Amino acid sequence: MGMGGQMASQLDGDELKNHKKATNKVSNGQPEPPSFFDKKDNAVADHCQETTCKSSPPPPPSWSTFILAFVAIPFVTCTIFTTFYAVLLWLSPNTWLRTLLVIYLLYVALDSTPSRGGYSWAPPLHSKFVENTMRRLVFYRALADYFPVRLIKTVDLPAGKTPYIFAYHPHGVIGVGACATLLTNPTDFDLKFPGIPRRIATLNVIFLIPIFRDWLILMGFISASKSSLSKVLRRNESVVLLPGGAPEALLANPQKMVLSLKRRKGFIKMAMETKASIVPVLGFGENSAFPIHVPAKGSWLFELQKQLCRLFSFSTPFILSPFPLPNPVHVVVGKPVEFDPSKSIDECHAQYLKALEDMYNEHKGKYGHAHIPLEIQ
Repeated sequence: MGMGGQMASQLDGDELKNHKKATNKVSNGQPEPPSFFDKKDNAVADHCQETTCKSSPPPPPSWSTFILAFVAIPFVTCTIFTTFYAVLLWLSPNTWLRTLLVIYLLYVALDSTPSRGGYSWAPPLHSKFVENTMRRLVFYRALADYFPVRLIKTVDLPAGKTPYIFAYHPHGVIGVGACATLLTNPTDFDLKFPGIPRRIATLNVIFLIPIFRDWLILMGFISASKSSLSKVLRRNESVVLLPGGAPEALLANPQKMVLSLKRRKGFIKMAMETKASIVPVLGFGENSAFPIHVPAKGSWLFELQKQLCRLFSFSTPFILSPFPLPNPVHVVVGKPVEFDPSKSIDECHAQYLKALEDMYNEHKGKYGHAHIPLEIQ
């Protein structure tokens, strides 16, 4: 009662009435929290920029939401598409169908579309309408609603002035925060940061997966090669990167945010060469999306993961469950980091790491990471 009296004494007039109304609604168990995609929820997400988020655990997702979110997970989608292709290829009784599928397979192996930034030879397939439609599919809305994933804007990003490199940290197992905010558009990236066309860079090997690779290209995915990134940035389009890459995915520990960045300077050099600004993006809760086993450093399991990562260019985390955990993920978009061209790459790299560390310390208490240390290795 003492605390309630002190709070009431600080309120007067309409503020006191509003406070009492809110208190009565909470005590009666209503209203229920608005849907993540309700417009009111944007105000809650924006409010989290300046205040500590102390939201209650999200309610259990419906079966429909769970299934849609599960289908939206990249490696599940890859499995579905490749299995479908294999069945058509080997079990089809029609010779002409097999011939078409073999021709398509050759096209997949030889096509350089990812390095060109899209279907330049087919304008209707390369249109913004198709790209935006693909990024707003119900699967991705369900993915964002499942955890849920929230996009937190902390600063305006002027469009057209300079291209941006959105650097998402940490990588996590598959980067669900990046999928729901930067790669797709269920969290209204285009409304919060209008006029910023963006491409998403991923491994070249992903574009060898039949059907799935065309799905990604329609969404705006490109190859993570140096030449591909340079082409996109020089035509004043922004790109989305997960600089930690495959090695960082093996370190997705919810008790510690470990970033594999000390030796990764290629994205800094790319920004300097193309005069792009790097926008640090932190996914608080990313490492809690999947339960994984992180082997002790130096153990045979740890060494096996490292060797597989070097051999195949992608990581193989030991996932304890194929089903993602519905833990909230808050994706915070920070202030762009601009570099002085007269400085060395090492100096600019150190500048970015310092800005990233400051950003983490500023926001960690707001999104449940107050006691989770940041380690850059």
